[in-house]
Amino acid sequence: MRFIGNCNGYLCRRDFLKRMGACTAAMLAAGRNSAHAASSGTPPNFVFILADDQGWTGLSVQMDEALPDSRSDFYRTPNLEKLAAQGMRFSHAYAPG
Repeated sequence: MRFIGNCNGYLCRRDFLKRMGACTAAMLAAGRNSAHAASSGTPPNFVFILADDQGWTGLSVQMDEALPDSRSDFYRTPNLEKLAAQGMRFSHAYAPG
């Protein structure tokens, strides 16, 4: 499958981020206009965080419970710690290139 972009026919990081931003905006617009959100008065319950070049040691959240070095001792992110405790961590999707 070939993608439109300027990286030899494949999807570049910049194009990917543009498309993810457009998809995120479309999802937020759909969530605001949904019948459920309008009838109950509550917004949809999801948080989408997209970070470029984010490593395991960039947050104070321990990403793997078996690895104590999978968190930062320098950075303090208490609100992300609360979100991680209440939700799901997607921590095993490393792409080296």
